Amino acid sequence: MREIIQGIRSWGEEDVPFVLATVIQTWGSAPRPVGSHMAVSVTGDIVGSVSGGCVENAVAEAAENVLQSGIPEMLRFGVSDETAWSVGLACGGSIEVFVQRILPEENIFRKIRETIHARGTGIWCTHIRGQDSLLGRSLFITREGAVGKIDYGPIDAALISTLDAERPPRLPRVFTIGRNEVFIEPILPPARLLIVGGVHIAIPLSKMAPELDFEVYLIDPRKRFATKKRFPHLRHLIHKWPDEAMETLGIDPNTFIVVLAHDEKLDDPALIAALRQQPAYIGVLGSKRTHEKRLQRLRKADIGEHDLQRLHAPVGISIGAKSPAEIAVSILAEMIAVRRGSDEAKID
Repeated sequence: MREIIQGIRSWGEEDVPFVLATVIQTWGSAPRPVGSHMAVSVTGDIVGSVSGGCVENAVAEAAENVLQSGIPEMLRFGVSDETAWSVGLACGGSIEVFVQRILPEENIFRKIRETIHARGTGIWCTHIRGQDSLLGRSLFITREGAVGKIDYGPIDAALISTLDAERPPRLPRVFTIGRNEVFIEPILPPARLLIVGGVHIAIPLSKMAPELDFEVYLIDPRKRFATKKRFPHLRHLIHKWPDEAMETLGIDPNTFIVVLAHDEKLDDPALIAALRQQPAYIGVLGSKRTHEKRLQRLRKADIGEHDLQRLHAPVGISIGAKSPAEIAVSILAEMIAVRRGSDEAKID
């Protein structure tokens, strides 16, 4: 949703009804991931995409029907081998798309917009299969509570008791309750990368990360390290102690933290502050021997074993990296694995 919210902003301000098409499931080499959106307004304007271009026209035609009837539709498209190459599907594939009408004046969509603009977190739950009378009904769970209803009963209760907006899932998925299926879409703020320590590895890491849609902040109280000369490409150079900087910036569920200073006077305050929050990722530089000593210090700071297990250390996926740039690649690869829910992200 975040990727199209700016494009449909005027629709919300002018209360323009529109249809939202969402990729619910994919099989094979689908061109767009689960959770991708395409919006079609009552005036025919289109924002976003659910495929490489092969099914957009069919979705737009279905959107016209849904706009008129108000009844959601589940569409399934298979991409044949003959057309696969033209849309980037080397092996073909298929996608399932849920199409629903959205009325901007409804409280739930207004709350979703507000949450996105405020860098907040939430979980949007939409009934997609099961009892026909419930199709398209939504529940939006935030830290403050829930907006909307699906069934005014057991489905809502199951979702609210199971899902935690403080720790939303990283990826959209289908949630099954009895014979009903609910699509769960996390609403997360834009990804941020907080790098602690203006060391050599931080230079290529901070250059590469924006290409992966991370907003980068470099934190180092040592002004000789965090300088514009060393980091001319960065907007955010913060000359504060890491714990103070993190308190000022705030840590949300889409914050990634990489601690590189290799100095316990900087590393430990950064890790303690990070572990007392719920960022998406905490990686820390150092050998296994260095890390064991670090764990002992953190235990003395009353950090529990469960929280210590959240640390990715040594930081990065093992690819035999040696140079600063190679190490930066290994760190970014691990962060991508976390973002995409890959097994590579799991901590031993």
